[in-house]
Amino acid sequence: MKKLLTVVLILLLSLEVIAQEDLTQSVFREISESFVQTLSSKQQLRFQRLKQSDDFLSVTLIEVEGLQQAIKKETLTFDLPNILGKIIANTKSIDYSTNNNFTWNGTFSNGEAFIIHENGRIYGQIRSNGAVFDIQYLENGYAILIEYNMEKLNQIGCAFQDNHNEKSNTKSSQIKESGAYSKKMSAGKSSSPLVRVLVLFTSAATATGMNMTDLANTARGQWVTAQINSNVQSNLEIAGVVSLNFVETPDISDDITNLRNNITAQQLRDQFEADIVLLFTDGNYGYGGVVADIGPVEDDAYAIVEVANATSTITFAHETAHLFGARHDSDPTPGDAHGHGWKTGWIFTKKYGSIMRDRESGRKRVLHFSNPYRTSSR
Repeated sequence: MKKLLTVVLILLLSLEVIAQEDLTQSVFREISESFVQTLSSKQQLRFQRLKQSDDFLSVTLIEVEGLQQAIKKETLTFDLPNILGKIIANTKSIDYSTNNNFTWNGTFSNGEAFIIHENGRIYGQIRSNGAVFDIQYLENGYAILIEYNMEKLNQIGCAFQDNHNEKSNTKSSQIKESGAYSKKMSAGKSSSPLVRVLVLFTSAATATGMNMTDLANTARGQWVTAQINSNVQSNLEIAGVVSLNFVETPDISDDITNLRNNITAQQLRDQFEADIVLLFTDGNYGYGGVVADIGPVEDDAYAIVEVANATSTITFAHETAHLFGARHDSDPTPGDAHGHGWKTGWIFTKKYGSIMRDRESGRKRVLHFSNPYRTSSR
């Protein structure tokens, strides 16, 4: 009898060890860079271009394993470059469009993550205590785990000038409700407005090695996460991701004017039935993005977003929110369309800013919009 009890005890302990091992098994498996040679020449070039950029601290070839099984356990474990220990994220929500296509959102002590599984492709983002990682798909089941150089990218802000600046290019006082886009935004005060965004990209943006489709969908994932976090009613849909024959100048203000007046961009906007247009660039402007105007009439609903800042500093969502009518937290324009910052922690030692934070405010952006009816535990 004692022998039987001993055997049962050993089996129970073994099962507990196996369960603990499963819980701490990372869904990312790092692959040797020698496997890059098995990829197509196009994907090899992408990988090398990413490795050469100073916008990234690390670029790692990975396979994503056991994702759906891990999700069933309501936790996902990540091993990340330059991060000590494993990150174990608890499931916050899972949105299934089909049995095999879903978006997973999770949180952990120092951050949050989302992973999108769509038609065999996996992409998404992990934000951990100031570090930011994007997942972009390659081919043959491989993906790239990109760690952004946040020390560099956090210094790059929005080029749109607040009203207190003498160089302000705002035309908000001239906005009329005659534009179709303005009417749609006004009607948006009701249930949940759907805004279709057409994402265009330049050849210089492609040359960075980033996958424009994955980047656009990851940016939309940030918007959805912020919408959930902030209890904000606004739906964003990617109408299309298309290349545009557009050469960047050294001046982002000139380029947003050129984009607004670009006949091809206007025709593509009509073709895809898009409400707003964002152009991915690699212009080395010194700014992460800009809009033609805030809460604009239809003709001015254009924005530029630098690819390195699109998801790292949440600039895609920032510029999109400008087109919804949101302003910087430092903009003194009267009204309630501002993203106010907030502070938490003992004697307010931790500082965060909403997506509409201006870089001069000294707070890191997190995936929250300002909502007076919603408080945050961050």
